[in-house]
Amino acid sequence: MEEIIDWEIVLLVEEATPTNYLELVNKYFDELYDSIDKKKKIIGYKYLYQKLRAKALFTGLTRNDEDVLEFQKIANESLEQKDAFFNTFSAQFYKNLMQANFLFTQSEGLSAEKLLQENVELFEENMHMVDVKPFAYIGTLRNKAVNELGLMRYNELFATIAKMDAFVKDFGHTNKYYEILTENLKLFVYIPMGEFEKALTIAKKLETLYENIAPTKVIQREKLLQNYALAYIYIGLGEFKLANQHINRLLNEQESNFRSDLYCFAHILSLIIHFELGNSELLDYRVKTTYRLLLRRNKLHAFEKHILTFLKEFDKPRKNPQELIDGFIALKTNIEKATESKIEKNALSLFDLISWLESKIENRSFIDIKQEKFLKQHTFEVSNAHMH
Repeated sequence: MEEIIDWEIVLLVEEATPTNYLELVNKYFDELYDSIDKKKKIIGYKYLYQKLRAKALFTGLTRNDEDVLEFQKIANESLEQKDAFFNTFSAQFYKNLMQANFLFTQSEGLSAEKLLQENVELFEENMHMVDVKPFAYIGTLRNKAVNELGLMRYNELFATIAKMDAFVKDFGHTNKYYEILTENLKLFVYIPMGEFEKALTIAKKLETLYENIAPTKVIQREKLLQNYALAYIYIGLGEFKLANQHINRLLNEQESNFRSDLYCFAHILSLIIHFELGNSELLDYRVKTTYRLLLRRNKLHAFEKHILTFLKEFDKPRKNPQELIDGFIALKTNIEKATESKIEKNALSLFDLISWLESKIENRSFIDIKQEKFLKQHTFEVSNAHMH
């Protein structure tokens, strides 16, 4: 608009008369100032979004008060801005995106849901913007899907994934990363469902996709994330040696370029793998080094403390297997109490420790527990949908 109005000002003399010249000058310059003010509003929301993203990219989900306060400070900046020019596509999009991302980091998925849906509708009511901003559109769908996954709204989630698949079919030839985003999301959908075989198939497909795309820093981070996912998958499949290989690939990388929450929790996942492998001597040493690492990086929360305390006791002589079962039960009780806090509950999205403990207590497979829980949740969701 700014450039168009500039041309109108250049051509002003073509339509001006002695009586309307000043009126036209005022009209065009008022439009120019309005256009610039709108652009400043868009830039302001883009700036706040990128600040929030920069913080979240390396911190991950909030697990302590310092992170909460820093996220809150960025979000409050948006509330101080006046909405006099909140009438453009980009201003609405970035404002919703910034606020939804803030709410998601605070585990306020229900509040974020409305804003994410508004952004999807914003694109679908202005379909030409999908052509203009294709990456923003699939990113919007992905954000919505991640939030739906967190809320365990699987019917809506599968509908959103279907939209992403349709987008990849239409636009995938223009950028291979669109397909990677979509398949990567499916990977993290199948894991909480307990569909570890399907997740493994997706992971192998992603490995092929990564080979055919330039190795940017973003792709390198995605690969690290995939190593975490593969470790989780192989735990689910009971392939603990393979799980150990993948978690070690992540831990041996440069930690500074990876999400701090996932990198630190990867050390906890590594301990669980060594526990499963029965590596008691190595486990004792690793518990101590993990404790020091988490303490140094301000990631030693109640969740982690309970796990480390339990694993520290692993080497002590036990009179019978029941004593170990009692230990699992006590740890489950402590974890359930700790995760009553919304912020502390974020740890369960990194690894479903409750289901793992239940598999030990009930002497059942981890995969059976996960699939049974998903089936109950999905049945409940369908039942509720029919009632309404």
